[in-house]
Amino acid sequence: MKSKIIFFLLCTLSAFGQRSLIHISGDSLKKVEIQELEIKSTVFGNSAVTELTATIYNPFDSQLSGEINFPLNDGDFVYGYALDINGILREAVAVEKSKAREVFESIVSRGVDPGLVEKTQGNVFKTRIYPIPAKGTRTFKLEIFHQFTSNHSYYELKIPFSFTEKIQKSKTTIDVYGYEKENIINKSNFKVEKKSNYYKYTTLANSKDLILKLKKEENPTAFYQQKNDTYYYSINSVIKLNKKHNNNYNKICVLWDVSRSRKNADLKKEINFLKYLLKKTSFTDVQLIAFNNQIQVNKTFTKSDDLLKTIEKLDYDGGTQYGNLKNEISSSDMVLLFSDGMSNFGSENIEEIESKLFTVSASKITDFTKMKSIALANKGLYINLNESKNSNAAKLILSTRTTLNETKTWIDSYPKQNYSFNSNELNIIGKSKNLLNEISINISNPNQKIDFKKFIKIPKKIVDLEKIFALKQLDDLSLDAKANEKQIVEISKKYNLVSDFTSLLVLEDIYDYIKNEIYPPTKDLQELYDRNIEIIKIKKQIDLLDYENKALSYLKEHLEWSMKDGKTEILYADFKKLYNKNDDTIKLLKNKIRELEDELKEKGVDYTFSSRNDDFMNEPIPVLIFIQKTELENGKVSIKGNIKTNDEDSSYLLNDLIVEDYNNRQNMTALDSNLNFDIIVDTTKYYKIVFSSHMISNELISIYQSNVIRTEFNIKEQDLQEIVVMPYVPSTKQNLNIEELTKNSINDENYNIHLKDDNLYVIRRGFNQRLGKNPLVYFDLEPDNFNYLTKERLQEDFEDNDLSTFKSKENKFEWEDVFSLEILSPEKSVELYGKHAKDGIIFVYTNKFIQDENINLPANVSKFINQNLSVKKWSSNPEYIKILEKTSDENLYDKYLELAKTYGNGYAFYLITSDFFKNKKQPEAETILSNIAEIDLNNSANMRTLAYKLRSIGKPELAVPLFEKIFEYRPDEPISYRDLGISYILSGEKDKGLEVIKRAINLEWVPLLEDPDDYLETINTYFNDYKGFGGKDDLYNFQTEKETYDLRFVLTWTSNDCDIDLHLVAPSKEQFSYSSTNNENIKFNTDVTTGYGPEEILIRNAEKGDYQVLIDFYADSSQIIRGPVALTLEVYKNFGRPNQERIEKVFYLTEAKDNLPAGIFRWE
Repeated sequence: MKSKIIFFLLCTLSAFGQRSLIHISGDSLKKVEIQELEIKSTVFGNSAVTELTATIYNPFDSQLSGEINFPLNDGDFVYGYALDINGILREAVAVEKSKAREVFESIVSRGVDPGLVEKTQGNVFKTRIYPIPAKGTRTFKLEIFHQFTSNHSYYELKIPFSFTEKIQKSKTTIDVYGYEKENIINKSNFKVEKKSNYYKYTTLANSKDLILKLKKEENPTAFYQQKNDTYYYSINSVIKLNKKHNNNYNKICVLWDVSRSRKNADLKKEINFLKYLLKKTSFTDVQLIAFNNQIQVNKTFTKSDDLLKTIEKLDYDGGTQYGNLKNEISSSDMVLLFSDGMSNFGSENIEEIESKLFTVSASKITDFTKMKSIALANKGLYINLNESKNSNAAKLILSTRTTLNETKTWIDSYPKQNYSFNSNELNIIGKSKNLLNEISINISNPNQKIDFKKFIKIPKKIVDLEKIFALKQLDDLSLDAKANEKQIVEISKKYNLVSDFTSLLVLEDIYDYIKNEIYPPTKDLQELYDRNIEIIKIKKQIDLLDYENKALSYLKEHLEWSMKDGKTEILYADFKKLYNKNDDTIKLLKNKIRELEDELKEKGVDYTFSSRNDDFMNEPIPVLIFIQKTELENGKVSIKGNIKTNDEDSSYLLNDLIVEDYNNRQNMTALDSNLNFDIIVDTTKYYKIVFSSHMISNELISIYQSNVIRTEFNIKEQDLQEIVVMPYVPSTKQNLNIEELTKNSINDENYNIHLKDDNLYVIRRGFNQRLGKNPLVYFDLEPDNFNYLTKERLQEDFEDNDLSTFKSKENKFEWEDVFSLEILSPEKSVELYGKHAKDGIIFVYTNKFIQDENINLPANVSKFINQNLSVKKWSSNPEYIKILEKTSDENLYDKYLELAKTYGNGYAFYLITSDFFKNKKQPEAETILSNIAEIDLNNSANMRTLAYKLRSIGKPELAVPLFEKIFEYRPDEPISYRDLGISYILSGEKDKGLEVIKRAINLEWVPLLEDPDDYLETINTYFNDYKGFGGKDDLYNFQTEKETYDLRFVLTWTSNDCDIDLHLVAPSKEQFSYSSTNNENIKFNTDVTTGYGPEEILIRNAEKGDYQVLIDFYADSSQIIRGPVALTLEVYKNFGRPNQERIEKVFYLTEAKDNLPAGIFRWE
């Protein structure tokens, strides 16, 4: 089973106080080690660039997946990222966020991860590292730019080493610029070296936190660099804030966010500040508006004590909606918004109000940009209580603004002139055409002048002031991000920065860079990219035209069924014109490719990818591998081999093939000139050898126990991936005695397993399965081991009398240890694994093996598992619902809040509980549901689930903002267009919705998707949506009639890894599904096996009676069912007619099921 470790990395220097660098899920992973940790920090003034390079060692026999999450403080930025590729750190490049996500997921599906760093909501950044090989290491580098703030006379640089994990080796280096030695307080016995214009502090210590204190200099320093003909300057100093208070705040409004995410705020600090501030004013009354997705409290107080006591008793639950606040605010002199800036439900913006509005937070995870933007739009300031004392924060609110005056020193600078300070720290990054020897900064309210006469030149090796200037520019542009999106993307891509619209991406193969038009970071890769990009671009144009032809074929077939007689001849002519036009264009483009290749040949330029034939190498080339193994006396094995291909023109693809020992990647060999290899591997446990080449497709080859192997695999010129040659895993030659399986087994009215008449019977709640007397029984089967469970392997096992169970000799079967039985019937066992599985197969999973209640079964197996016969410890009526059922209505919400502390980490709890409250007609149902918006904020499956649910309860206007976010993040998925378009239409924005659906029909998503083939058929459903809701006849330049049907059923779901099917039983008991033949009256319109649907059934003339809708949940192809999968079923009566009716139902599935009843719908 693949395990997972999660790294919590607080890379801002001021946040280096957490005591866990690596949080490990599960006790068995406690020995994960940090093999090497190197920290380099360059400090200049109150700024620092810190580079953290960590090598993680995985001591286990299976590979791990690591996820790094790190929230950053206000003013902190990700400065760079790199991930080791074949032992060398490769720098990340900036890519548009949606494109980076699509490329990342498409490569992940091949079993190898790129590196991805993206910004989520609340200034939290995350990345994933996979794989961390078994008994191996993985290295990453993360760079952070940070600016200190301090209420004291010194700054503190703190680097933690008080970790629970063992750090085998570490080195910390801190270069300090701009400080005299006596102003650097060495608290950790660093070794100190005086350099030309800085001090170097180094240590190998890692037993406790490292601390340097930097006294603020009275004579501030300016730091500079020259880039071409421009000079960049970074300056900072402490300023004085205005002390003159304006006490004319009689009426104050406090907006207090009580959403779920606010549980993590320092609420005590916020309440204390509010108490301090109120004492400084002459208020007469204070209006308190406590809100989450709804207004929870709206009350006015005349005494501060009563107000504060009320706030202290508030509960924190639900999503956050700013859009409903303006109408609740009474006439006020000042408005204070205490929140974290993460509005995620319904309307997300506060409309401009007449009063000054100040935003305040003491939460480490805060959308700082959002808080600043709201304050700026309402003539206020953002107050970060984590960086300001109460007295300074109060001055900022109650006093006349302290502002930065205009100066002619700079060509451009940040912050901009006339900037209002929200702390007592002056930080300016500016650029000039001149080498300056003095800088003067003037500030108003109070008037003050700060002179910079000391200048230090900063080396460019770590600190790049031009890049820091770009960071500050992004920070400023992000205050109105949507309006400045184009400029933000341009700057981010130029300097490789993470932003609201870009992510950082590391790819392994050059072809992935070229195919996705992502310019690589290194010179050697850039040369390959430049040689091939024009040819690849043209090939992509050809692919797009091919996809359009395929989509049109689906649409043509649908229209042939739906159109009345006499219209088809016109239809054929229209489609023929489109096909011919596309085919002619394809021929021209292929000729263009050949011309480009000829030009390259004439220039003597070596290029990697060749068209070679009209199919552009889409056909695989067969390659044979001959392997001979010899066991050595030292317990190791010598593996000698030769590789051959009959296609001489393709032999060059094998020239750079490397053979590696998977468990020791340092043990490797190259092929000789005759394509021979010889490698010695350690076989203490098991072994793999890896054939890695940029030219090899991703195929698995098993090495069995025989001495000579002759196998074959394929190569594709366009697939630049890795081949894993996976060995036979030695078995124990033990089979479980069936009497042992039935001994002391469960035997009650709900579950029974017993032998009778030479058959094994498994019975559960009315379901039963008859197996043969000797079914194959496999224990705790790893996902990879299914690769060895084949007809051929079983044949060899039977011949060798080796009926492998993957059951270790030490384990003794005990029923109390069983988590589940996954049962494969004799018929399906024979279909999958041949005659030797004729008695069926039982996969036994134990509690010790299972993590997170997820069972890893490949989709082709899981599809045929009867979950009704499993002994899985799962209940459709969870324990928390049972507790709520026993609770009185008046105590129900309090009990729910108590249960949320235990069960509220996953969204299933809120889905199921909100339905329970809705069924009991409790007013908190929508608030409970809205919590989903606060869980894993960038998880589109969560957002889609919530949006479907909102739409189903008649609130499409609340679903629209969620679908807009999904569309922005996933424009490559066609379902994003339909979800948003239908929701616009249902919320009254018909034209807007039809335009979005039209874009889906025009295949705007195809160029963005790795493999659009599986989704092209869905064009029929989008066409029906468009025509049925009144779209115009302007699609593909042909005329069609409006789509109308008596009944229309559309099914979509929230996980793209599932195979879910829609079934219909007519009143005549005739059944319709993907395998049915369409007739002139009923058509199964789409069958989607990967993706989110839609699946659609159309009925032209319905017969009277009841139509029953069933749903089959076959499998999750990712092998893990990640919590409930939500499905939404849309039922249309009189579709496309004036009397159209629409019903939407949402379901939740947690396991594979057949014939799940979705509803009975009557046609009269």
